[in-house]
Amino acid sequence: MGRLQGKPLSPFGAAADEADNAIAVTLLNHFHHAGLS
Repeated sequence: MGRLQGKPLSPFGAAADEADNAIAVTLLNHFHHAGLS
């Protein structure tokens, strides 16, 4: 997510990239715990 063109050069792009990572981690943690609980 957000890695197709490598690290973005603009601050906005970097912030969006970090947001994508946070969302991905949140979803992965949610499904991980939901699947194993």
